[in-house]
Amino acid sequence: MTIETIKSSGEQDAREDSSKNPLEDLPSFEEYMAQIESDGNSEISKEINQRSFYESDNIPQNTNGDLILDPKASLLPNEDLYSQIIENRIITTPEDAAFLSSSEKIKLSNNHELSSELLKRCLSVDAYYYLAAKHMHEDNPLGYVLEAYILLSYSSDEDIKRGMAEINSVARIKSKSDLVRGLIALEESGQLGELSDTEKERLDEFKELTSPRAFAEKIHGTTYETEVDGKNVTLPVDNIIIFLSRSLDDLKKICTTDPDGKIGRLSKPEFAYAASEYLKKNKVTENYVLPDSIEKRIGFLTSGQYIDFSAVNKLMETKDTLYEKVELNPDLHDAIIEKMPEGISRLEKAAYIYAKMCTILTYDNRFMAANQKGEAAEKHKSLDYVSQISPENNEVVCFEFNMIYAKMLDEQGLHFKSEYKDMIGEYYGYGHANLEFRDGKFIVQADSVASILGGDIARAKLGLPLTGFECESPNIRTQKEFQDKVNAMYELVQSQERENDPWNEYDSLTENLYPVEFDEKKAILLDRLKSTNLRGIDAMTYALQLRKALFSEQERRDNISVVVLRNNAVNGEGPKLEAGAVIAMNGSNFDDQSSETSYYYLSSNRELSSIALEDVKSRLNDGTFEYIERKDPKIPGTVEMAEEKGE
Repeated sequence: MTIETIKSSGEQDAREDSSKNPLEDLPSFEEYMAQIESDGNSEISKEINQRSFYESDNIPQNTNGDLILDPKASLLPNEDLYSQIIENRIITTPEDAAFLSSSEKIKLSNNHELSSELLKRCLSVDAYYYLAAKHMHEDNPLGYVLEAYILLSYSSDEDIKRGMAEINSVARIKSKSDLVRGLIALEESGQLGELSDTEKERLDEFKELTSPRAFAEKIHGTTYETEVDGKNVTLPVDNIIIFLSRSLDDLKKICTTDPDGKIGRLSKPEFAYAASEYLKKNKVTENYVLPDSIEKRIGFLTSGQYIDFSAVNKLMETKDTLYEKVELNPDLHDAIIEKMPEGISRLEKAAYIYAKMCTILTYDNRFMAANQKGEAAEKHKSLDYVSQISPENNEVVCFEFNMIYAKMLDEQGLHFKSEYKDMIGEYYGYGHANLEFRDGKFIVQADSVASILGGDIARAKLGLPLTGFECESPNIRTQKEFQDKVNAMYELVQSQERENDPWNEYDSLTENLYPVEFDEKKAILLDRLKSTNLRGIDAMTYALQLRKALFSEQERRDNISVVVLRNNAVNGEGPKLEAGAVIAMNGSNFDDQSSETSYYYLSSNRELSSIALEDVKSRLNDGTFEYIERKDPKIPGTVEMAEEKGE
């Protein structure tokens, strides 16, 4: 293996980027090995006593005349903790810290900002150089290469001696590559000035330690072992360089064709996962200054944009157990899968089942009206209720939907985890429930009630795009493949439900609603609400969607309002708790012509009736009508009263 491959591909990318990185002009790996054999190892001694710099009588000063090392640091106790502080950090004076903080900053391509003064001192000041060099020779320095601190919160030297002083960071250079890239930027801009021979040697040393040659020397002939979906794999690390050195056209061809092909002896996902894990764990881009073209490829590889490995080692088994205690109503089970086609993939089955459940089940409007509390919430806390749910008795909340879906996924052999189990202090019947499952490279989040009025349980009945069934992969091709499969299954479910689809009824009325006069739009909305078969939350959502589709943004602000609220009406059997909606419409303007506003009440049983403003105010006043949450929009014409009531 040679590093020439990096050079050749780098030359191509340099033409693409219109500027060639001088770091790409490198000798071969073999040439470099011969060179270091003759030159010997330049590694510095690890025995430098950093404390001695603080005890010197010749501590240098910055241009303001402030000491750049704090002599008081020599007073810190000779204990392990304080010895580590001295040996691994620069301790400067508060005055010099202010000077460092105000010095010019160098901004790197990774958006890190470095003090130009701190960078220069790594070449010109012995204490700074030796500490930086020590960390530069380490494989993976923890957190930083060079960090400047000051001593705080002490009143006397005795406090320092007793270890009572605090330290605080004022400037840092995080990584080896940051240090070298910062120095190169200063060098190219002329800000390093005329370097002494010693400073030139130090700069060359830092460059060499982070060079592609150093990286090639480090990894040549090594292997990396890891586990991929329960399988132990071994990756020759040389193959990472070979892969990253290919032309962009070659890489695209390798990654986008023959998904079942191999790279070396590993499958493509195995290679991508192992290579990415190696690059991240060994902080390759932090420890080495590689050609920009290679760093760009590393970014794409580790992000999963070349080859998707985002699902690797995830959801290898189902650890949930609650679903095992539940039996589904046979009628519900059959209604979900009776029309599901044969011969489709597991992902397609999961998408079909999800969409079908959204069309069959409906959200419990009383649960919403009660703000998920009290008597209306009690039945939903019990697993026993799940078995009672059927196509006829179809009111659910997130817990039951999640549990039913878990049972159906298990039946298809898919592994999953439910989110309610991970909520601190919460379990089944409390908080919110959703789940995620895996099928091969697809990790899917399924949440049918991300919001009650805008969730998929309601959206599916209106033929609106699903929003709670999402693939987690960052890979564009995986996302497209996922969406194509889901859309196909969703369209199939929609076609099966078409005859009962109220949205299609609406679509058939007009092809262009916006030029229609307001009164005609009003008539269409009222007619659709009176004729729909939707009930409960689905009816409320339908009203909101009709408002959005029929009326312009200005009209929705000035002329048409739909407010979902709690109805605490009392009948002979006690409180009649339900979610209802008050619809207000004014062809002129709510504010200017309030007397022309007409009001309607839409019940959970889809009954639509006219209601007087005074009646609305009275019901708000006596508590029959209540806003479910304080932040809910207010009914036009009642704002003043709501404010008086503290709403």
